[in-house]
Amino acid sequence: MALDSSSVRRRAAVAVLSEVLDEAALLDALFVLHDSLRSDNVTDVIRYIDTVVRKNGLDAGTAKRLYPGFFGALKKAEDELPLDPLPMMMAARQHLRQPVVAPAAWSVPVPPPPPLVVPTPVPIPVPVAVPVIPLVASGVAETTPVAVEPVVMEPPQVPKAPEVEVFAALMHDLVERLQSHHAADFGPVRSDVLLELERSRLPTGLRQQIREAWAEPEFKAWKVDAQAKELSELVHQVYVAVCENLGPVNADRIMTAAVQTADRLPQARQFSPKKFM
Repeated sequence: MALDSSSVRRRAAVAVLSEVLDEAALLDALFVLHDSLRSDNVTDVIRYIDTVVRKNGLDAGTAKRLYPGFFGALKKAEDELPLDPLPMMMAARQHLRQPVVAPAAWSVPVPPPPPLVVPTPVPIPVPVAVPVIPLVASGVAETTPVAVEPVVMEPPQVPKAPEVEVFAALMHDLVERLQSHHAADFGPVRSDVLLELERSRLPTGLRQQIREAWAEPEFKAWKVDAQAKELSELVHQVYVAVCENLGPVNADRIMTAAVQTADRLPQARQFSPKKFM
Protein backbone atom coordinates (compact mmCIF):
# COMPACT_ATOMS: atom_id res chain seq x y z
CA MET A 1 0.00 0.00 0.00
CA ALA A 2 1.39 3.41 -1.01
CA LEU A 3 2.33 5.76 1.80
CA ASP A 4 0.52 9.08 2.24
CA SER A 5 2.80 11.78 0.83
CA SER A 6 2.20 14.08 3.83
CA SER A 7 3.20 11.28 6.17
CA VAL A 8 6.37 10.64 4.16
CA ARG A 9 7.34 14.31 4.38
CA ARG A 10 6.78 14.38 8.16
CA ARG A 11 8.81 11.21 8.69
CA ALA A 12 11.58 12.47 6.39
CA ALA A 13 11.71 15.72 8.39
CA VAL A 14 12.12 13.78 11.65
CA ALA A 15 14.84 11.61 10.13
CA VAL A 16 16.89 14.59 8.93
CA LEU A 17 16.13 17.43 11.35
CA SER A 18 16.34 15.42 14.59
CA GLU A 19 20.12 15.36 14.09
CA VAL A 20 20.40 19.16 14.33
CA LEU A 21 17.34 20.28 16.39
CA ASP A 22 16.20 19.60 19.94
CA GLU A 23 12.72 18.24 20.63
CA ALA A 24 10.98 21.63 20.91
CA ALA A 25 12.62 23.04 17.78
CA LEU A 26 11.86 19.82 15.88
CA LEU A 27 8.19 20.01 16.85
CA ASP A 28 8.08 23.63 15.68
CA ALA A 29 9.73 22.61 12.39
CA LEU A 30 7.08 19.91 11.91
CA PHE A 31 4.30 22.47 12.38
CA VAL A 32 6.01 24.72 9.81
CA LEU A 33 6.12 21.75 7.43
CA HIS A 34 2.44 20.98 8.01
CA ASP A 35 1.40 24.59 7.46
CA SER A 36 3.55 25.34 4.42
CA LEU A 37 4.92 22.30 2.58
CA ARG A 38 2.20 20.67 0.50
CA SER A 39 4.28 18.88 -2.18
CA ASP A 40 7.74 17.50 -2.96
CA ASN A 41 8.40 20.42 -5.31
CA VAL A 42 12.13 21.20 -5.20
CA THR A 43 11.63 24.94 -4.82
CA ASP A 44 9.17 24.47 -1.93
CA VAL A 45 11.41 21.97 -0.12
CA ILE A 46 14.42 24.29 -0.41
CA ARG A 47 12.34 27.17 0.91
CA TYR A 48 11.15 25.03 3.85
CA ILE A 49 14.70 24.00 4.77
CA ASP A 50 15.81 27.65 4.54
CA THR A 51 12.99 28.66 6.92
CA VAL A 52 14.02 26.04 9.48
CA VAL A 53 17.70 27.04 9.16
CA ARG A 54 16.88 30.72 9.62
CA LYS A 55 14.54 30.20 12.60
CA ASN A 56 17.08 28.05 14.44
CA GLY A 57 20.24 29.98 13.56
CA LEU A 58 21.89 27.07 11.74
CA ASP A 59 24.95 27.73 9.57
CA ALA A 60 25.24 27.47 5.77
CA GLY A 61 27.18 24.21 5.96
CA THR A 62 24.34 22.57 7.85
CA ALA A 63 21.84 23.89 5.28
CA LYS A 64 23.88 22.34 2.47
CA ARG A 65 23.72 18.96 4.20
CA LEU A 66 19.99 19.25 4.86
CA TYR A 67 19.02 19.81 1.20
CA PRO A 68 20.21 16.42 -0.16
CA GLY A 69 19.44 14.74 3.16
CA PHE A 70 15.76 15.68 2.99
CA PHE A 71 15.42 14.67 -0.67
CA GLY A 72 17.17 11.37 0.08
CA ALA A 73 14.85 10.65 3.00
CA LEU A 74 11.80 11.24 0.78
CA LYS A 75 12.96 8.34 -1.42
CA LYS A 76 13.59 5.85 1.39
CA ALA A 77 11.47 2.77 2.00
CA GLU A 78 8.86 2.81 4.78
CA ASP A 79 10.88 0.59 7.11
CA GLU A 80 13.86 2.97 6.85
CA LEU A 81 11.95 6.00 8.16
CA PRO A 82 10.99 6.84 11.76
CA LEU A 83 7.37 6.66 12.91
CA ASP A 84 4.93 9.33 11.77
CA PRO A 85 5.05 12.19 14.34
CA LEU A 86 1.45 13.23 13.60
CA PRO A 87 0.01 11.85 16.90
CA MET A 88 2.64 13.82 18.84
CA MET A 89 1.80 16.95 16.82
CA MET A 90 -1.95 16.53 17.40
CA ALA A 91 -1.41 16.05 21.12
CA ALA A 92 0.76 19.17 21.30
CA ARG A 93 -1.75 21.31 19.42
CA GLN A 94 -4.62 19.95 21.46
CA HIS A 95 -2.72 20.96 24.57
CA LEU A 96 -2.18 24.43 23.15
CA ARG A 97 -5.74 24.46 21.72
CA GLN A 98 -4.53 25.62 18.35
CA PRO A 99 -6.50 24.20 15.41
CA VAL A 100 -4.59 22.79 12.45
CA VAL A 101 -5.20 25.16 9.54
CA ALA A 102 -4.49 24.30 5.92
CA PRO A 103 -1.86 26.63 4.46
CA ALA A 104 -2.54 29.18 1.77
CA ALA A 105 -0.75 28.68 -1.52
CA TRP A 106 2.51 30.55 -1.92
CA SER A 107 2.44 33.42 -4.33
CA VAL A 108 5.77 34.14 -5.93
CA PRO A 109 5.95 37.27 -8.13
CA VAL A 110 7.24 36.40 -11.56
CA PRO A 111 8.83 39.11 -13.71
CA PRO A 112 7.44 39.52 -17.26
CA PRO A 113 9.26 37.25 -19.73
CA PRO A 114 11.71 38.81 -22.17
CA PRO A 115 10.70 38.71 -25.86
CA LEU A 116 11.55 35.44 -27.56
CA VAL A 117 13.91 35.81 -30.48
CA VAL A 118 13.24 33.11 -33.05
CA PRO A 119 16.06 32.64 -35.59
CA THR A 120 15.00 32.92 -39.24
CA PRO A 121 15.49 29.61 -41.07
CA VAL A 122 18.25 29.80 -43.66
CA PRO A 123 17.55 27.79 -46.83
CA ILE A 124 20.21 25.22 -47.76
CA PRO A 125 21.50 25.87 -51.28
CA VAL A 126 21.41 22.79 -53.51
CA PRO A 127 24.07 22.59 -56.28
CA VAL A 128 22.57 22.39 -59.76
CA ALA A 129 24.07 20.18 -62.44
CA VAL A 130 25.75 22.16 -65.25
CA PRO A 131 25.03 20.87 -68.76
CA VAL A 132 27.85 19.70 -71.06
CA ILE A 133 29.15 22.60 -73.21
CA PRO A 134 30.20 21.73 -76.80
CA LEU A 135 33.51 23.21 -77.90
CA VAL A 136 34.21 23.77 -81.61
CA ALA A 137 37.82 23.83 -82.79
CA SER A 138 39.02 23.44 -86.43
CA GLY A 139 35.57 22.43 -87.50
CA VAL A 140 35.46 19.46 -85.09
CA ALA A 141 32.96 19.48 -82.28
CA GLU A 142 34.21 18.20 -78.94
CA THR A 143 32.48 17.95 -75.59
CA THR A 144 34.15 18.62 -72.25
CA PRO A 145 32.26 17.31 -69.20
CA VAL A 146 32.03 19.65 -66.24
CA ALA A 147 32.53 18.00 -62.83
CA VAL A 148 29.56 18.44 -60.52
CA GLU A 149 29.86 17.83 -56.79
CA PRO A 150 27.35 15.32 -55.48
CA VAL A 151 24.45 16.72 -53.52
CA VAL A 152 24.63 15.67 -49.88
CA MET A 153 21.33 16.09 -48.10
CA GLU A 154 21.13 15.68 -44.34
CA PRO A 155 18.34 13.39 -43.24
CA PRO A 156 15.39 15.31 -41.79
CA GLN A 157 15.36 15.49 -38.01
CA VAL A 158 12.48 13.61 -36.45
CA PRO A 159 10.75 15.83 -33.88
CA LYS A 160 11.27 14.68 -30.32
CA ALA A 161 8.50 14.25 -27.76
CA PRO A 162 7.17 17.57 -26.35
CA GLU A 163 8.72 16.95 -22.92
CA VAL A 164 12.15 16.40 -24.51
CA GLU A 165 11.95 19.62 -26.57
CA VAL A 166 10.85 21.56 -23.48
CA PHE A 167 13.64 20.01 -21.36
CA ALA A 168 16.23 20.91 -24.02
CA ALA A 169 15.08 24.54 -24.11
CA LEU A 170 15.06 24.80 -20.30
CA MET A 171 18.53 23.30 -19.86
CA HIS A 172 20.07 25.27 -22.72
CA ASP A 173 18.80 28.55 -21.27
CA LEU A 174 19.84 27.60 -17.72
CA VAL A 175 23.37 26.63 -18.76
CA GLU A 176 23.78 29.80 -20.84
CA ARG A 177 22.77 31.93 -17.85
CA LEU A 178 25.25 30.12 -15.63
CA GLN A 179 28.07 30.61 -18.15
CA SER A 180 27.20 34.27 -18.78
CA HIS A 181 26.48 35.50 -15.25
CA HIS A 182 28.10 32.94 -12.93
CA ALA A 183 31.11 31.70 -14.91
CA ALA A 184 33.20 31.07 -11.77
CA ASP A 185 30.52 28.77 -10.36
CA PHE A 186 29.76 26.88 -13.59
CA GLY A 187 32.51 24.29 -13.04
CA PRO A 188 31.49 23.42 -9.46
CA VAL A 189 27.82 23.22 -10.44
CA ARG A 190 28.62 20.87 -13.32
CA SER A 191 30.83 18.71 -11.07
CA ASP A 192 28.10 18.40 -8.43
CA VAL A 193 25.48 17.52 -11.07
CA LEU A 194 27.67 14.83 -12.64
CA LEU A 195 28.48 13.39 -9.21
CA GLU A 196 24.78 13.15 -8.33
CA LEU A 197 24.11 11.72 -11.80
CA GLU A 198 26.45 8.81 -11.08
CA ARG A 199 24.68 8.13 -7.78
CA SER A 200 21.26 8.04 -9.43
CA ARG A 201 19.46 5.01 -10.80
CA LEU A 202 18.85 6.56 -14.20
CA PRO A 203 19.54 4.34 -17.25
CA THR A 204 23.19 4.04 -18.29
CA GLY A 205 22.49 5.33 -21.80
CA LEU A 206 20.69 8.41 -20.49
CA ARG A 207 23.51 9.20 -18.05
CA GLN A 208 26.00 9.03 -20.94
CA GLN A 209 23.88 11.46 -22.99
CA ILE A 210 23.76 13.90 -20.08
CA ARG A 211 27.53 13.69 -19.58
CA GLU A 212 28.02 14.51 -23.27
CA ALA A 213 25.54 17.40 -23.06
CA TRP A 214 27.45 18.97 -20.15
CA ALA A 215 30.67 18.57 -22.15
CA GLU A 216 29.19 20.44 -25.15
CA PRO A 217 26.01 22.13 -23.90
CA GLU A 218 24.51 22.99 -27.30
CA PHE A 219 20.76 23.09 -27.74
CA LYS A 220 20.51 19.82 -29.67
CA ALA A 221 22.73 18.03 -27.13
CA TRP A 222 19.98 18.28 -24.50
CA LYS A 223 17.44 16.44 -26.70
CA VAL A 224 18.01 13.18 -24.86
CA ASP A 225 15.97 9.98 -25.02
CA ALA A 226 14.13 9.95 -21.71
CA GLN A 227 10.72 9.82 -20.07
CA ALA A 228 9.14 12.84 -18.37
CA LYS A 229 9.83 11.39 -14.89
CA GLU A 230 13.52 10.93 -15.70
CA LEU A 231 13.78 14.46 -17.11
CA SER A 232 12.18 15.82 -13.95
CA GLU A 233 14.78 14.03 -11.83
CA LEU A 234 17.57 15.57 -13.96
CA VAL A 235 16.12 19.07 -13.48
CA HIS A 236 15.92 18.48 -9.70
CA GLN A 237 19.59 17.45 -9.62
CA VAL A 238 20.62 20.65 -11.41
CA TYR A 239 18.46 22.84 -9.17
CA VAL A 240 19.92 21.38 -5.98
CA ALA A 241 23.47 21.85 -7.32
CA VAL A 242 22.76 25.49 -8.23
CA CYS A 243 21.22 26.06 -4.78
CA GLU A 244 24.29 24.66 -3.04
CA ASN A 245 26.74 26.75 -5.06
CA LEU A 246 24.85 30.01 -5.71
CA GLY A 247 22.24 30.01 -2.95
CA PRO A 248 18.45 29.53 -3.22
CA VAL A 249 17.73 33.14 -4.26
CA ASN A 250 19.95 32.98 -7.35
CA ALA A 251 18.80 29.43 -8.05
CA ASP A 252 15.14 30.51 -8.02
CA ARG A 253 15.93 33.46 -10.30
CA ILE A 254 17.83 31.34 -12.84
CA MET A 255 15.32 28.48 -12.81
CA THR A 256 12.32 30.83 -13.15
CA ALA A 257 13.89 32.52 -16.19
CA ALA A 258 14.71 29.15 -17.80
CA VAL A 259 11.16 27.90 -17.22
CA GLN A 260 9.76 31.08 -18.81
CA THR A 261 11.97 30.58 -21.88
CA ALA A 262 10.89 26.96 -22.27
CA ASP A 263 7.26 27.92 -21.69
CA ARG A 264 7.28 29.98 -24.90
CA LEU A 265 7.91 26.91 -27.06
CA PRO A 266 4.89 25.59 -29.02
CA GLN A 267 5.54 22.17 -27.40
CA ALA A 268 4.92 23.75 -23.97
CA ARG A 269 1.21 23.72 -24.80
CA GLN A 270 1.42 19.92 -24.70
CA PHE A 271 3.92 19.67 -21.81
CA SER A 272 4.46 22.59 -19.45
CA PRO A 273 8.02 23.04 -18.13
CA LYS A 274 6.49 23.67 -14.70
CA LYS A 275 5.79 19.93 -14.51
CA PHE A 276 9.55 19.38 -14.09
CA MET A 277 9.39 21.33 -10.81
